[in-house]
Amino acid sequence: MDAMRRIGNRYASLIRTHLVEQFSKDKRHKTHADVIKEVSLPTSFGGFGDLFGPADLSRKLKPMRTPASRVNTAVGKLRLVVNIQSAANLPERIDKTASTVFVECKFQNSTGLTLAVAGKSPNWQETLTLDVVAGADLRTIIDSLEVNVYDQKVNKLPSDDREPNSIHEQMEKTWLASLSVPFSTIYSLGKIDGILIAKRPLFLTGYKFPHQSSYIKMMITLDPPLTPPAGNLYANFLPGEPESIMLDAKRFESRVRAQFPERRIIGLVNDANGKRILPCRYLRPIKPPYVVQEVFTNVGSNQKAIELAAHMVSCIPFVTDPIMFPGVSDLWTTTEQLLTIGCGDEEEHAILLACWLMSLQLPTVLILGHSLPEGAKGAFVLVQINSHLHLLANASDGNVYAIDDPLCPLMTVGTVVTAENVFANIQKTAHPCLMDFDLKNKSNWDPLFQANRFDLATIQPSELTYTAVNEDILVELRTNLEREIKLRFDEARQYAIPQWNLMASRALREILVDMDNTTDIATATSPENIEYRLGQVLGAYKIKAVAFRCPFVSREKLVADVLRTNLHINSNRQTQFALCVHVQPFVNSIISCCVGVATLLPKHV
Repeated sequence: MDAMRRIGNRYASLIRTHLVEQFSKDKRHKTHADVIKEVSLPTSFGGFGDLFGPADLSRKLKPMRTPASRVNTAVGKLRLVVNIQSAANLPERIDKTASTVFVECKFQNSTGLTLAVAGKSPNWQETLTLDVVAGADLRTIIDSLEVNVYDQKVNKLPSDDREPNSIHEQMEKTWLASLSVPFSTIYSLGKIDGILIAKRPLFLTGYKFPHQSSYIKMMITLDPPLTPPAGNLYANFLPGEPESIMLDAKRFESRVRAQFPERRIIGLVNDANGKRILPCRYLRPIKPPYVVQEVFTNVGSNQKAIELAAHMVSCIPFVTDPIMFPGVSDLWTTTEQLLTIGCGDEEEHAILLACWLMSLQLPTVLILGHSLPEGAKGAFVLVQINSHLHLLANASDGNVYAIDDPLCPLMTVGTVVTAENVFANIQKTAHPCLMDFDLKNKSNWDPLFQANRFDLATIQPSELTYTAVNEDILVELRTNLEREIKLRFDEARQYAIPQWNLMASRALREILVDMDNTTDIATATSPENIEYRLGQVLGAYKIKAVAFRCPFVSREKLVADVLRTNLHINSNRQTQFALCVHVQPFVNSIISCCVGVATLLPKHV
């Protein structure tokens, strides 16, 4: 399975690299405007301004902030500046004691820690500085900033009769939440200042989770400030539409970008052949896998079906290569090509989700804009459940938000794509919770075509072939993952060889399997249910268990996620451990993994 992932990632990167190299040279026929650069005639107002100079908007009693000077990429020492401000809705202890929370930031070989602050909504206001190891071109960095939130607690260790006047204690770190921000997003945006959603465990014994998602407010920038690289205008790519449509699309982009230069306005996109075509051609109803149709029909909950479909699409790996830097090679493949290759980018994930939801007779549109942590490649799917409920689904991480949620990570809406037209947002506000999504209102939305085009032929297939994952491959994958995790667990543990409790591992596996077979996740992961089910089998132990769910990308990433829980750091030699990996297959090598890890300490100790 790892080999298939690597081959797919390499092939997707080669497609984009080949197109960039093929059209890097100017092979197109030059026009009159390309050869002759005419300077516009001066006007009387322009001459008056040149004579007296620009107006000084700054006043002595009301000075204006001058923007920080930015430099090019030819810098000496580059640092990543992370300002951790606050967090909200973190898991809190069941025993009513105050949590002592700190944040750990990692980038490449640098690590920074904040001070520990008490409370479930801590406020740090600390700045961490991390070194960036880079070459000549910063766009080749594919690393991400990893942010982990821990609760630290001092626990007593068993006393030693040989040292009657000594007290032994250990500092225990409990993983509460985490998030990841790609360096490409930080570099392309210049600065990230906002609220980011943090991923929590499925369950964590001794803690209860609030109903709302966990968030971390932070600011990330580079020191010294760098000028973001210019994006590719794709002027050399071949036209894939009639000349009239190409001209309309170019006028559409120029007209709206002149008014809103910071918004993401897309009139044409690039297909796998290097042709510029309309994004409308990527949308058409395509039947989703049977499990999504079953939830939509039998359970009778549209939102449950949307959440399941978004989770399935988010389990498709993303292409990791420098060619994926925003603006270098923005290429869209079809849904069939995406499932065949086995990986893609944010827009391709969102297109697949939109096509699935369109087949369920749900009004669906594709939204392109800026989001966190995706940056300039943000792609969401807007679904209308009824006249009062609209949902925004992020196919990158599987989360679903209400359209009026002010904490939705979609920061700005630039373009809305339907199967018949393309609309640019010309409203004063760009955050979805403040916008009007009535696309017929031309005072808020500027359409590419004045009337919807129902004659646009789609490039998507009429249906997709879904194949089940071989059972032997799943058994081998699960066995290899557990063996690799235990090996790395043993290597990372400094105090003693870990003892694995098979009975506890079996109990954890039963809990994870039941969670995948139920639609009521909140009840299945409640602290009372987890404590009861583990206590029935392991009543003689003090148990600390944590479980998380993630798409299967590679063994290395899964092992790193397990070690992030810090359960292997325990100096008590009588501690036993439990581990289980539950592999949930969907279709076409789309796999989700649930991992449960636990420590067990005899109660008599």
